Order: sequence, then structure tokens, then C-alpha cells
Amino acid sequence: MPTTTAAVIISDALKEILVIGEGEQPSATMLSDGLRMLNRLLDTLSNNNDFAYFASMEQKALTGQQMLTIG
Repeated sequence: MPTTTAAVIISDALKEILVIGEGEQPSATMLSDGLRMLNRLLDTLSNNNDFAYFASMEQKALTGQQMLTIG
């Protein structure tokens, strides 16, 4: 699987909103602006508890119950 870089994310976003066409490359200014906006988005998401990633581990004894709901 190829590495996804900020430039790839920005280029894909510009293609999706039809700013650049397939096979075109964004200019240095477009990449710079896109990186600033991407960083702003990531800062916003990192401060929002709904988007903060965390892992937790639970241990439960098996009771023979047929159905469990997780999440």
C-alpha cells in the first residue's frame, strides 16, 4: 500500500472539488494553502472529544449469552 502524504490528501481534495483535473499537479501555492487548511482541520478535530482517538480494553466473563452489543 503506498504511503499517503499530506500532498496526496490535498491533491485528492482539489480533484474532488474540481480545482484540478485528473493528471494535473497542484501548484506550490495550492499545496501550501492546502497544508495550512489541513493542519487547521486536524487541530480542530484533535480538540473535539468526539474525534479524539483512544483505545480501551475490557475483560468480560463468558456467560453463554448469545448476543452482545459493543459500542
